[in-house]
Order: sequence, then structure tokens, then C-alpha cells
Amino acid sequence: MYALAAYLLFMAAALLPFWLASYKKSTLLADSEYRDPGSNHINALRGLAALLVALHHSVFAYNYYHQGSWSLSEGNHFFSTENDYPLILLASFGYVPVMLFFMITGYLFGNHGIKNNGINIPLFYYKRFARIVPQYLFVLVAVLFVSFAMGLKPSTTLTEILRFIVSWLTFGFVEPVSFTPVYRGSLIVAGVIWTLAYEWMFYLAFPAIIAFICLFRNKVACLAVAIITIAAVCKLGVINEKNATLALCFGFGILAALLHEYYPALKRVLVNKLFVLFAIASLVIMVWGLKYKAYSIYSAPMLFPLFISVASGASLLGLLTFMPLRLAGTASYSIYLLHGVVYACIFTWTHLSFIPGVIISLLITASVSMLTYRWVERPFIKQSKKAVYTFTPANAKE
Repeated sequence: MYALAAYLLFMAAALLPFWLASYKKSTLLADSEYRDPGSNHINALRGLAALLVALHHSVFAYNYYHQGSWSLSEGNHFFSTENDYPLILLASFGYVPVMLFFMITGYLFGNHGIKNNGINIPLFYYKRFARIVPQYLFVLVAVLFVSFAMGLKPSTTLTEILRFIVSWLTFGFVEPVSFTPVYRGSLIVAGVIWTLAYEWMFYLAFPAIIAFICLFRNKVACLAVAIITIAAVCKLGVINEKNATLALCFGFGILAALLHEYYPALKRVLVNKLFVLFAIASLVIMVWGLKYKAYSIYSAPMLFPLFISVASGASLLGLLTFMPLRLAGTASYSIYLLHGVVYACIFTWTHLSFIPGVIISLLITASVSMLTYRWVERPFIKQSKKAVYTFTPANAKE
């Protein structure tokens, strides 16, 4: 119970700045309101997922500073054994949100591509660049400053500085090089960079994926066969389970968009409380059944009922109607990239114990994320929306 109470305390701390912001008119509040309930709830789900990832990495960051081990349980005096259910729950706060992020990506882009029978490729990549790169570069600059403050590796040369910058500019395709001996690799950002490589791989493949799906009259059956094929190829050992699972997450996101487009009446079933309870039960069984096996071929289909229910408009018994979660969803990319840097600073320089350190870190992360969304992310998002008129012929759909 101690651990569960700590989780709730941490989540309250993370949501406090967003709760305060929800009472004041702002661009963040305006950008968090959608006409469609499904879009509002997906945004809130994205906020919840980002905060859970930040909570998940709290123990890792604390252990790394105090024990030199990026692990959940080694010597942290907070969790103990392998069979500790709170520890299993904390482990799931890492992989479940990542899978949800990828389903959301597949759903949003799949929905756009299906409705328009394809995509405007130059516009698609321009908007992706404007959405992903500016905040990433801001975080890279922050990593540089923090690394200088923590102390550089001995005899750091200009060549090594350039190697550091180039490795980080690969967006996770190459393991980032550490600039300081205090943190290895990308652990200064809690190691989240690897997921961006999967996002970019999806972006690169998406025009071909949507073009292929649009060739078929029965698009749902086409994608279902593709999903089954990926699972079968994985079971045969041709591709590893992690890659297959994450590919399935993108696939299930697109499948949700197809089901909404061609079977709209299905939404009434998917938002029914009985189906929502079934979806929650499926998630619980997945987490407790898989325990510490983060990416299993069975996890994507077991998580899919929860995702498609939310995308259809379900609020998960009212949870996703909470406005601070919507605001966190709007700033989720900043939360995701920044929380590791904040943990690194707090645990390295303040020497606070675990609970006060996490609370202060989450408060700072949430507050800074709202600022970086407003002054770093949003201007480029706004500019990319204007680009529709540059890339799209007159009288054509975006």
C-alpha cells in the first residue's frame, strides 16, 4: 500500500501545474479542447501515458545516481522482490504508454489517410519535421548545458563534441554518445530516444502503407491479414518480438481508424460500460500475466480493446474527462523528452531522498513542459498548419 500511495502522490504532483493552468485562459487550454469526444479522450490518454512514463523512470533515475545501475529494484529501498506487485505495476508504466503512443500515431495518421484516400507526402513530412524536430533540438541544447555543468569527459576534443552532436541528431537510429561521465548514453534523458527511431520508421513507411491499403476494396480485411502475418512471422523467428510488437501497435492504431470509418455503428458498442470494463480487465490480465516481459506479441491485441474504446469516445469511467490530463496531453511530447533531464539535475545536484526528489522533479517537468509547448512547440505547429496552402493544390483536401 505504501508504494501505491506514493504513485498517487507522484501523479498528484505531476498534475498540479496542469490543474492550476486549467483555471486560466491560455493557448495550452485552447489547444486542449476538441469538438470530438474521442479526440479529447485520446489527448487525455496521451497525457496520462506521458506522466506514467515519467513516473516509471523515477526509480531508474534514482537508482542510477545512487547505485550506478539503471534498474527498477537494485538497492533503492523502495521496492524489494521480483514478485512485488507494485513493482510489476511500475514496470508496466514504461511499456504500456509506449505502445499506446504508437497506437495513437497509427490511428491519427491512418484516419487522415483513409478519409483522403492517401496523403500529401511533402506536406506530411514537413508537418512531421515541424512537430518533432524543434522540441528535440531544444532538449539537445539542454543536454549540452547540463553535461557541461556536470563536467565533461577528460580530454574532450572538438571531434568528440561533433560526434556527440551527430549521434544525437540520428533520433535514436544510433545510440547517442554521452558527453559527461556522470550519465552514459542517452540516460540523461531517461533513455527515451530509442522510441523516436520507431516513430520515424513508421513515418517513412506510412505513405507506402496507406497507398497499399487503399488498393483494396475491403481495407479492414487487408490490414487484418497484415497484422496476422506480422505475428506469424514473429513466431517463426524471422523478426524479433519487440520489433513485431511495436509494428503491431501501429497496425492496430490504423485498424481502429478503419473500423471507425467503415463500421461507425460499432462505436456505440465500444463505449458501452461493459466493453470498457472488459478492456480494463484485458489490460490488467496483460500486465499481471506478462509481468516484466515488456514487449510480448500478445500485449498489442490485449491492449487494443482499451485503445479503440477510448478512440471511440469512452472516458474510462470518467478519468479522461479530467481537464489537467488533457493539458498534459497537449504538452506530452515535452514531458516525454524533458523528464529525464530534470531527474538527472535533481538527483545529481540536490541529494534529495527518493520521494521528495521525485515530487520536485515532476512539478518542474510539468511546469517547464507547459512553457516549452507554448514557446518552442506551438509556433512551429502553427506555422506547419499554414503550410497547407503551400503544399496543397487549390480546392484539394489537406
